[in-house]
Amino acid sequence: MVPSSRPTKTITNIAALVLLTSLALPLTGQEEQVPPETLNGHLGAITAVNYTPSGELIVTSSSDTTVRLWQASSGEELRVLQGH
Repeated sequence: MVPSSRPTKTITNIAALVLLTSLALPLTGQEEQVPPETLNGHLGAITAVNYTPSGELIVTSSSDTTVRLWQASSGEELRVLQGH
């Protein structure tokens, strides 16, 4: 029996969220690397991640029926919309 090479959806979603957050960091040409932020708050699996057109905000939705708005540069949670 071959073990499944497919990671769980939750782990994949968290990794995607960390990656997207790291992409929000400004490109300054400096060689110093800034580690990506982890956005903590959702209690369920992440179902969608999007940036606003300006790139200043990240919007996430989850199976916990919340939509969360985050400051892309700091990872600060700005608002929680419940029942979505």
